[in-house]
Parts: sequence; structure tokens; C-alpha cells
Amino acid sequence: MDQTNIEGIDEALQNLAPEHRAAYVELINNSSRGGFNDQELRFYFHDLDRIHFVLINMQESVADILLNLVIQWSTIIASLDETRESSFRRRLQVQGFLDNLVLLNPIRSQSEIDPSLPDDCPICQEQFSERLGAAVVQLPCHSSHTYHRDCIQEWLQENSNCPLCRFELPIRQQPGG
Repeated sequence: MDQTNIEGIDEALQNLAPEHRAAYVELINNSSRGGFNDQELRFYFHDLDRIHFVLINMQESVADILLNLVIQWSTIIASLDETRESSFRRRLQVQGFLDNLVLLNPIRSQSEIDPSLPDDCPICQEQFSERLGAAVVQLPCHSSHTYHRDCIQEWLQENSNCPLCRFELPIRQQPGG
């Protein structure tokens, strides 16, 4: 996410009621969660039921404009929630797929072990041995198609194929997918 988006989000959050701001901050800070449960929705958005009461007591033309605005925002929020849930499901599918791949030990140069193996990640271009503790995985398409796990995970969030050969990976076939 670039700095412009972050500034725009911060600006938008400043216009929200504190409890609504807290809800969005919770979702931003905990991106692995799928959404709010019913109890959390009531906690963060308990005052939304008052909208109906306020609209009834307003002039009809103003109430219609505000009601249309509430409906538009509700539609946008529902769409964003659906997108978020879809992204969460995809993240779980990718993690399940990666959990079943061969893990390599990048302590020394890959090419010292096998000359056909690359020494650096094709995505980030860093040598495997430079990122101590970083998991390195081998895709099933070819033994030389190795990546830092976090690099290929980010790639697979948006794509279903190997970045090098475009082999279609069986990500969606994982349990629960």
C-alpha cells in the first residue's frame, strides 16, 4: 500500500465516530481475520439502529437523500466485506498449498548443492543465503523453481501459476477450498 493510500485512509478514519474508527483499525491491524462476528458488529456499530429513528423525524426530502446515501454506503460496505472474505479464503488456500511444498535449507549456496538450482529468488532477486531464517520452497513444476516462501505467497495471492514457467498450480484443490 503506497503512502497516498495510507494518508487517504487516515483522513477518512478521522471523520468516523471513535467506535467505528476502532473497528476499521482492528481490521487493518489484524489482516488475517475474515471479518467481525455478530457480537463484534453489535459492539462497534450499535448506534446504527438510531438512523431509522432520525430519518423518521426529518423532512421527507432530506430523509430520502440521507436514506439513499445510507443504502449506497451499506452496499459498498457489503461489497468490501465480501472482497475481504474472498481474500481471506484465498490466503488460506495459498498457505495450505505452500505448507505441502518441499522446504529447502538456504544456509549455503543452492548451486553448491545442485548446479541446476538458482542462488537467488526470482521474485525479490535476493540470494537465498542472505535472508537467514527465511523459508525457501520449491514449486512442483520444476526443481529449479525455488522462491522465498513469503515472496511466492504474495505472488500466489493474485496468481495461480509459477512466475517463471506459468505452470498452473493446484492451489484451489486444497482441503477446505
